[in-house]
Amino acid sequence: MTATSKRTKGKSAKSAQYLSGNDLFHHPAAVTLTGKVDKHYDSKFVALPFVRPGKRGGNGHRFWSVKPSGKYQEDFAQGRDWARLAVGFLKYNIGASLIAYIVADMIKAGPAGKYANGEPKVDALAIGFVTELADQIKFYRGEMLRVA
Repeated sequence: MTATSKRTKGKSAKSAQYLSGNDLFHHPAAVTLTGKVDKHYDSKFVALPFVRPGKRGGNGHRFWSVKPSGKYQEDFAQGRDWARLAVGFLKYNIGASLIAYIVADMIKAGPAGKYANGEPKVDALAIGFVTELADQIKFYRGEMLRVA
């Protein structure tokens, strides 16, 4: 069982289906492709393993609800895996906002504890996530420059 599957355990099969295969990329909720608004988009991004749904009428979702394992390399790799899941949402109208909400909640979450000398610990999950986003941007920017 992979780290991602361990952390998605407990998610409903229905919402988890959006994280498998290419469903996410070709889903009819993509406003730019269909011109329609999917009233159930919420269940798609709530299926992400690091998002926790808010109460109806409450304060909304927590877009970075994580608990680092304390093993830097594993958490870094997990953060990269999670970013790959989130990148798929960029094809949807909600995509850019979703990434912004995730980063905002990373900031709100603060450091992953403190070292003995009082310095804040870096959240390797967040570092891995942002590193993967940067790598994706670098790759696609390079692809665009080759076409131009």
